[in-house]
This record gives sequence, C-alpha cells and structure tokens, in this order.
Amino acid sequence: SGRTLATPQLALSCHFFEMVSEEAICVGVRLRPFLSQEVDQQPCLSISGNTVSIVGDLAPDKKKREFAFDYAMDSTDASANNYVSQERCYHLMASRMVGHALSGYHTCIFCYGQTGSGKTTTIMGRSKPVSDQGLLPRYFGHLFQEVDALRDSGCQVQCRMQMLEVYNEKIRDLLAAGSYEDGLKSNQKSPEVHVHPRLGVYVDGATDHQAHSLEETLRLMDHGRSRCTTASTAMNSVSSRAHTIIRLAFEKYGEDHTVVSSEIFFVDLAGRENEKTTKVTGDNFIELSFINRSLMWLAHCIQALGHKHAKGRAQSTESLEGDSPPEGCSSANRAKFRNSKLTLLLSAALTGNSKTAMIATLSPAKSNFDESYS
Repeated sequence: SGRTLATPQLALSCHFFEMVSEEAICVGVRLRPFLSQEVDQQPCLSISGNTVSIVGDLAPDKKKREFAFDYAMDSTDASANNYVSQERCYHLMASRMVGHALSGYHTCIFCYGQTGSGKTTTIMGRSKPVSDQGLLPRYFGHLFQEVDALRDSGCQVQCRMQMLEVYNEKIRDLLAAGSYEDGLKSNQKSPEVHVHPRLGVYVDGATDHQAHSLEETLRLMDHGRSRCTTASTAMNSVSSRAHTIIRLAFEKYGEDHTVVSSEIFFVDLAGRENEKTTKVTGDNFIELSFINRSLMWLAHCIQALGHKHAKGRAQSTESLEGDSPPEGCSSANRAKFRNSKLTLLLSAALTGNSKTAMIATLSPAKSNFDESYS
C-alpha cells in the first residue's frame, strides 16, 4: 500500500524482555560513537552499569527515564574506562552461544535498531584490523576452535552454511551460482520458505555449502556479503535494503553413536527507517515499507514470546500438582511467525529449544532521540 508502518517500542522499552529468563533471551543495548556530522550535538542517552538513562528533559514520560537491560554497552568514547570494544561486546553477548550450539540448542544472534545505528558494524565489523571484527567472524573463529578439538577427540563434525537475503518479502540466495540478475533472465525459480510437519521450516531452492573450516566459512561469508542489496540514503551511505540471514547447521557424531545437532542463526537486519529522515523515494521507499513491516512483525513475535515465558513461570509457580507449563508457543503465537518471511525463517531459532541474544543499537545524538526511544 506504500504506507509506512511504525514499529512497537523495542529499542528502549524492555518491559517484556524483563519477563523472559536470561537463559532464553539475553538482551543488550549498544550506544555507538558520534558520527562526524554529529560531533557538535548534545548526547541524548547515557549508560551507567547496565542501565540506559535519558539525558535532560527529552523523555515524553517524565516518570520513565531509566531502562535496565542484561547488558548496556557504551561504545561512544574509546578512551573511557567503560568503553565496550568489539571484543568486549562479543564476550558479553555471543561467546556463550558457542557452548549452547555445541550442546544442541538452536541459537540466534541479531541486532535491531534505526538505520545507521551500528547494526552491521556490531554483527560483521571489518575484517582488518582484527580488533574491528564483529560478532560473526569472532563467533566462527571460536566455534571452529571447538570443532577442531572435537575432531581431534574422535568425533565427526559437519557444518553446512546458507546465506539468504529477504528483500521486499522475496528470498534471495546469496551463495547461489551466478548473479540474481542472471537468475531472472533464465526464469530461475526463487527460493521459497515452507513449513513441514516433521522437518519444520526449510527453504526450497536454497544452496547448502559445506563449511569444513574457518577459512572456508569466512570465504563464503565474504562472498555473500558482496552480493547484499545496499543503497545510499540521507541517514546511511551504505544502507542495507534487505535482511541478511546466515544459517549454519551443526552436526556432531560421537564415538558412542550419539548425535548432537543444532542450527546457528546470525541476522544482519536492515534498519528501521523514517521517510522524513532518510529522504528516500521511488524503489527505496517501497523497500522502506517492507523493511518496517517485517521489523514490526519481528517485534510482535518477540513480545509474544516474552509473555509466553512469563505466563509459563506463573503457571509453574501456582500449580499445586506439579504440572509443567505447556511447551512451545500457543497456536496464536505460532501464527504470528507466518506474517513475514523474516519471522518464519527465524521461528525455529526463537522458539522451543533455542537461545537468543538481541542487541538494540542506539545513536547517542540528540537529533536521533525519537527513533532511539521508539
């Protein structure tokens, strides 16, 4: 319809995250440095411990000025004692996920925030220098250290990688042979997401690549990144116009004939956008509408999971007969995942046997306060 949909308060409204066990979902926020065009602006947010505070009288609700998270990471000033580097961010938010994956839990790590707030920097970073590497290459390095140790101990380990892009509710395979344009010219069928009663969610037509080593995995990642859809906007010179999903399937076969399997998801989300600040038109405005709509459904799904965990704990506490809370989501909550391709692809990593880490990336600049708050 071309209409821009606003997303629910997620970046600073942590009420429903406070209801979720940290073992299920770990929530952090990261305050990026001021950009060159922002250096003369006053800060709108500050961090002390794991609390984010609104500076001055900007808060629309005067009573709510502080927000607590599992981790609040201040990356505005590299010379400050509380500065959170790329390495520190990894240790706080992602390192534990390696153990979860090796134990058979599905895991998902993603960043959410306004366009230009540092999501891709946090997830991907830059390959050189090493200190600038983001969560994903650090995670792969850590994971394959463990994989090599498992192989040395006699286990067989297999890893398979997919890299998909959700662009205007269409799925693109970033690791497929040939370019996307070549596929259009040859009438090649685009990958489609399906739900199987036994296999769960899968993507028909997406290529699976064997990832035997760290070097091979990073090569696949760099190749896929080079094919991501980007454009220049008033807010971001290299703005992601689609959501990128990297899926690594892990399987371990032990000498005692046990099998451990899990799926690891890293999501580089396109940023939430406002047409007034990004000043996009034409095709970019259509992209904006699809981006904001899918982010809205993702926020709804996470909010539903928060309420589900809280209700489950209440039922467990109140039960006099020791009945356990129902597993999984209600049918209504499951249906929420079908509202967008993004949420359907991530449904296995956000429900059931899963562990999730979410980082809300924020701008410290006063001109971006409305977006950071909402």
